[in-house]
Amino acid sequence: VGNKPILEWIVQRFIHQGFTEFHFAVNYLGHMIEDYFGNGSHMGCRISYIREQEFLGTAGALSLLEQSFEHPLVVTNGDILASVDFGSVIDYHANTKSVATVCARPHRVEVPYGVLEVKNGALSTIVEKPVYEDLISAGMYVLSPGALAHVPKNTVTDMPTLLTSLVQHKHKVSVFPLQEEWMDIGRHDDLEQAKRQFANHG
Repeated sequence: VGNKPILEWIVQRFIHQGFTEFHFAVNYLGHMIEDYFGNGSHMGCRISYIREQEFLGTAGALSLLEQSFEHPLVVTNGDILASVDFGSVIDYHANTKSVATVCARPHRVEVPYGVLEVKNGALSTIVEKPVYEDLISAGMYVLSPGALAHVPKNTVTDMPTLLTSLVQHKHKVSVFPLQEEWMDIGRHDDLEQAKRQFANHG
């Protein structure tokens, strides 16, 4: 996107906010990422690699971190472009005394038909083209060190599973609604939109 890998845009935005240490979880074709980024010195940061022998899901790779942490970690998917002030997210995480904080985005879905409301087989009413709005996970999280103890070793674990486990163990998981620009490059249409948007940023 804009003559750079999406991951480079992500790292540069973090560096701009004062982050200096990164851990990349890599699996399929991970050597290409390592060859491109190296140890991060050319970008003014430190990059180390968590090498998954088998795919462990969006949270499972955290179990392979070899060092302990005193401060919260920011965890993000590698296909998210967002103008998020992570200082504000981390402050919110600390002020709410949460073990995890999920960044969230409002998502609207419009049903392009009249929706029938039925009771006991009979029509109650028709709602024409209703709009439903929910909060969805933005693929970015803040995790306190204690959250890492809940990631099972060498087990496929997705982030929703980890967060649900934390809630079930009575840990506080907060939600931070985002207002900033956010784009999930998970589909070809999203990628093409991002390319158009970043065409002049290269």
